[in-house]
Amino acid sequence: MVLLLLLLGVALCEMEASSCPTIIYKKLGDTVELHSCSPSEGVISAKWKHGNEPLANLHQSATEPLQFKGRVQMNPQNFSLTVRNLKPEDSGVYSFVSGDEKSQRNTVFVTLKVLEPIASKPFLHVNTTWHSMTGSCAVFLDCRAANNVNVTHKWRVRNQTFIGSTLQYNTQPKAGVTKFTCTISNNISETSASETVTCSNTSSLPQLHSETTAFILSGAVGAGLFLTVLVCALVVYRCKRKPAGNLADDLTVYDDVSDVEVRDVKKPRAMSCQKYETVGHVNLPKAETVYDTIRLSHMTRGGTTLYQEVSEREPKQEPDTSV
Repeated sequence: MVLLLLLLGVALCEMEASSCPTIIYKKLGDTVELHSCSPSEGVISAKWKHGNEPLANLHQSATEPLQFKGRVQMNPQNFSLTVRNLKPEDSGVYSFVSGDEKSQRNTVFVTLKVLEPIASKPFLHVNTTWHSMTGSCAVFLDCRAANNVNVTHKWRVRNQTFIGSTLQYNTQPKAGVTKFTCTISNNISETSASETVTCSNTSSLPQLHSETTAFILSGAVGAGLFLTVLVCALVVYRCKRKPAGNLADDLTVYDDVSDVEVRDVKKPRAMSCQKYETVGHVNLPKAETVYDTIRLSHMTRGGTTLYQEVSEREPKQEPDTSV
């Protein structure tokens, strides 16, 4: 009889524990009901707290924190607490304190975790290497969530299950096509992505998930377009900065302004100069030189650039005053 009562008590405790979870997972915007997990008979005081902040009181009008303004309500019959329109900051430890006329009862603690649902599939990276010595393939797989950090990774390969974000699997050509499925979850949602691998002696290149491949290709195309536009802009900029028709740096003009007589250019010369006329030996006064002034300028006529030749010069003859 005693044994039967003990078994009945254990069963009741297990039923109560199953209806009063200590950890609750909810997604953004949901509504949650936190149970007091205590009998309501004889209770004269009851209150809920979030951390150290009071939320609701049975016989007193507790001041709600600004975070929960208008979103919390305690049931006066079973003392459960309802929180609506859950937000990420609502996560944390909630405590329920109650008492009867004789004593205060044990405090009940409930942990609430408000999570965001997983919005996109995981990215898969597959690298297959052929081992000629064993005639098999070593498949290395990596599964990553796009935005969710606190997720659980689970692999499914044929009738096998593996836990973790990475997986190494050995297969042979006779196995045919092998399908690898990665599932990520966070207690309120889950999503999966799959890749197939065929083992052969050419399996040595890494394989990327289709979404990852599209992302890499779009990035490469964008970078190429940016470089093309940059080069074109530099070419146009340099062309605009170069002044049109300014050949001052490219042409040199020689001009002689000395007051000297020029020999008769009709006489045949002993030697023909190709580009600049050779200046012969001239006896000039010490104060004079062959070139008095050399000016750099532009001299154009009819679109043709002229180089003024420096002709052979002779000094003026002094009149004979000896007679």
